[in-house]
Amino acid sequence: MADDEDEILAAELGKIGAKGAGLGVAVGGAVGVASKRGGAGGAAFAGRRLRKNVHEIEMTLAAPLDEVFVQVVSLVGSMGRVVAQAGPSDGRAIVRGVLGAGIMDLNPAVVTVTMVPAGDSGTSVQIRGAAKEGLIKQRAGQKAAERLAALLR
Repeated sequence: MADDEDEILAAELGKIGAKGAGLGVAVGGAVGVASKRGGAGGAAFAGRRLRKNVHEIEMTLAAPLDEVFVQVVSLVGSMGRVVAQAGPSDGRAIVRGVLGAGIMDLNPAVVTVTMVPAGDSGTSVQIRGAAKEGLIKQRAGQKAAERLAALLR
């Protein structure tokens, strides 16, 4: 997938920064669009420099690849939003999405699900969750991956 986890996470953190700046403008005065841009830019800048919490889970499901692919797209879409998907045309499928994780689901996490056939009617699934970590370790990437894995079982 062409989209890089770090860039997606930085962009998502930028959106949160813009919302926060917008709330500040609404409460404190009409400084305007510049505050939103500053909030978005500052949050994205900081997001690129934060450490990343990454967690991977592997499992095998007793369903064909096509069915698992549809289920994963549906789950990721209901939990957050799908940002990219590929397959299952060449015997492999990938779905990438952004989910809320951490405290009150406010920390964005990127979840990448890679699926390949396993045996006659099974599918091998690898779930990778990644999120930026600040001073308070929330393990948001791990929690997002575990939450999706629990729904797939």
